[in-house]
Amino acid sequence: MPRSKNSPALRQVGGNFLAAHEAGHAVVAVVLRLSLQYATLRPRGAESGLTHTRNLKNETPNYLEREAVCALAGIAADRVLNGRLTFGSAMGDVPHVRRIADRLGVADVEGFLRHKLRTAEEFVVLNREVVEEVARLLIERRTLPGYEVRRIVMTQGNPAPLGDSNRGQPRT
Repeated sequence: MPRSKNSPALRQVGGNFLAAHEAGHAVVAVVLRLSLQYATLRPRGAESGLTHTRNLKNETPNYLEREAVCALAGIAADRVLNGRLTFGSAMGDVPHVRRIADRLGVADVEGFLRHKLRTAEEFVVLNREVVEEVARLLIERRTLPGYEVRRIVMTQGNPAPLGDSNRGQPRT
């Protein structure tokens, strides 16, 4: 899966693992057509970085499944770009996905987590160069608005990695 222990693009800009993590969330949010507001490396409370999407009032099961994939995309980016998980990379993401699984009534939560993580990794691998570019820009600017990430994904990325009939939809 990873080309090397550390992504060359990230090594060139200082090897900021947090940027790769947040870029994974941001790019996958756009690919899955979630409403990305911004991604930032500016600390907010207990968070070192944050990717903010706007939640829907009446979240459908499909939306919640896409949100679960997006929540695990930071971990996927850690694994794909850096070849490992960094300490704390899953501290908020995994509990969030567990809550989604509970809301969906999933019996096998661990299986749900593994499946959604594999899906997130597929999206990150297919959009690796875009994730690296967004990470580089996050290191440079600290915050990227959602519209800018969308522009990068739509011009450089693979916004429909699972085919036109499933455009932006994760496998279930």
